[in-house]
Amino acid sequence: MTTVEVPIQLTLNDLAFGLKQLPTSELAKLIRQMVLFLTQQQYPLFIDEEEQVLLKVVAQRLPSHLQTRLDALRQKINFEPLTPLEHTELLQLVQQVEQQDLQRVSALVELARKRGTTMPILMEELGLKPVYA
Repeated sequence: MTTVEVPIQLTLNDLAFGLKQLPTSELAKLIRQMVLFLTQQQYPLFIDEEEQVLLKVVAQRLPSHLQTRLDALRQKINFEPLTPLEHTELLQLVQQVEQQDLQRVSALVELARKRGTTMPILMEELGLKPVYA
């Protein structure tokens, strides 16, 4: 389990500072847990079942062990050639991520439509930031 150092009295900025110390795989795991918490615990009366399903799709990420492997392969390719097996593995993992991204965007579009809002507004409401390649 990853631990982070944070001041005792937390502001949102302090919390964000602490979260930035997490590895990508741990941060993704935390985000999934928080979205599930919000959809299942805090707002079940305000979010219908279809929205809960869509929010779960939005929160879906690679399992942490696969994210860790993907990160390792991406790091390795910057310094040395991958073996044919590693290259195949990297392509498969990237394909999984791209498929999840497609499902995530589709869920966001449907959720924005259901709520009668735009994608940028919905993403802001959900605390999501656009990622540009």
